Formats: sequence, C-alpha cells, structure tokens
Amino acid sequence: MYNNDLNHISFIYILALIISLTITSLLIVRQLKKNLKGTKVNIKKSTIYLIYYMLIVFYLLYNSFLLSVPLIYIIPYTLITIISGFCSYWYSKRKLTFWKNRIDNNLYVKEGLLIYLIYISALIIRIIINLIFIGYQEISFTQSGNIITINNPLIPTNSSSKTISLILTDLLIMLGVGMLFGRYARILEYNQNNKNHNKS
Repeated sequence: MYNNDLNHISFIYILALIISLTITSLLIVRQLKKNLKGTKVNIKKSTIYLIYYMLIVFYLLYNSFLLSVPLIYIIPYTLITIISGFCSYWYSKRKLTFWKNRIDNNLYVKEGLLIYLIYISALIIRIIINLIFIGYQEISFTQSGNIITINNPLIPTNSSSKTISLILTDLLIMLGVGMLFGRYARILEYNQNNKNHNKS
C-alpha cells in the first residue's frame, strides 16, 4: 500500500513537470515566431508572460536554496539581475524596431531575439541540471505525520558538485531574467511615450 502511494505521488510529480515544460515550450516557440516577424505591443499579455516565466524561475531558485545553495547567494543573484536588466534596456533601446500599423493603428515591435535566446538557453540548461543532479522527488510521510522529501537524481554526485552546478545555472537564469525585464521596460517606456505623443 505504501509503495503504491509513493509511486502515485512520483507519477503525479513527473506528469506535472512534463505538462509545465510542454506549456512553457509552446509559449516560448510562439513568442520566438512572433518576435521574428513582429508582434503587436500588448502590455497586459506581455505582463502575464513575464509573470509566468518568473514563477518558473522562483520555483527553480526555491529548489536551489532548499537543497544546498546558501541563502547569501541571493545577493549576487539580485545584482546580476539588475546589471543585466540595465544592459538589456540599453541594448533594446538600440535594437528594437517599433512601428505603427496603418490598417489597425496598433503599435508593433520586433528584433531583440538575442535576449530571448539567452533566457531560453539558460532556462533549458537549468532544467536539465535539475533533472540530472536533483531528479524527481518522492514524498513520504512518517508515522508522526512529518513529510519527508527524497530526491532521486539521474546521475548520483557529491554535494559540492551539485551546489556549484546549481549556482552557475542560477546565475545564468538571473542573467536571462534581467534581460527580459530590460526588454519589457523598454517596450513599456516606448508605449507610454507613444500614448503621450498621441494625446498632445
């Protein structure tokens, strides 16, 4: 009975992970296609995508701190996010192309593909590291009612190697997050300036 419950919990965890990765992959591919040919500036939709991506990142970072990464690393993570955000903003200011469609009178934007590629690459590497060195989780309950979480890595490794891998990939992810925020900030700024110009 206990083994059946454990297998059921593990199956649900793996299924949830696969569904999440599938949805994320579809969203990323959709955004890349739009980015290549140009997409209508929709602040509400962009905000929803950004929040969704951030939830994935927070989950991965939570795993890192829960496993072996010292909490002090939140400082370099924050710094690299801020620095990459500023760099991405100035990059977006030079590279993003905005135009107004004469038919529907909406604002469109394209370019800045490098930002998405860096973020996606970092996220994929981090997820692979997560699967290899952390694996899926088994959740069990003691007789006293306490919850025990057991990680089942695909490749067994020592604690220091796992921690270094997590830190490096987390830094990559925060670099990508900062770049996404920088691009988002530039689009937000241009959209607001465009609205102010239309009012005047």
